[in-house]
Amino acid sequence: MSKCNSGLAYFIHLNSLSKREQQKFGSCYHSRYVAYFRAATDFIGQATMPIDHLMLKVKDWAKAKAYYSTALKPLGYEPVADWGTGGGFGVAGQSGNIYVKQEEKPTRAHFAILAPSEASVKEYYKLSLESGGTDNGAPGPRAHYGPNGVGCFVIDLDDNNIEVVYRPPE
Repeated sequence: MSKCNSGLAYFIHLNSLSKREQQKFGSCYHSRYVAYFRAATDFIGQATMPIDHLMLKVKDWAKAKAYYSTALKPLGYEPVADWGTGGGFGVAGQSGNIYVKQEEKPTRAHFAILAPSEASVKEYYKLSLESGGTDNGAPGPRAHYGPNGVGCFVIDLDDNNIEVVYRPPE
């Protein structure tokens, strides 16, 4: 669609392509409040993210670093950069890093991260809450993820709504 890159989306939701759409690199559906960036599927059938990185602005980098270092660990993310007032988290060998930068005015975003297993969704949820996050939807089945899909929602320290999604292989 021609409007994929127009305007600022209030909500970014990342998910994988259906088998029918796997030939495409990605697609974007734009509406007034939602932009969906669908992940492409590589040659071995694993989801890859066509988005290179996300940037979140936070009030306190030290607190955010501690929070994300703990919460993202079950999803395979680890610290990959630290420049004093910000840094990044990523999965070794993959694009799709999450960068966090201390700013006076934090970002408010909603995005979803693909999880490697149902157990990792539950562990992310548990560690996020223990690290100061707020429940916004406990781990459980989500019909819109497809058969047997599981997810959770946690509000981070700066009011970002982070969704974690597990979609079992079909």
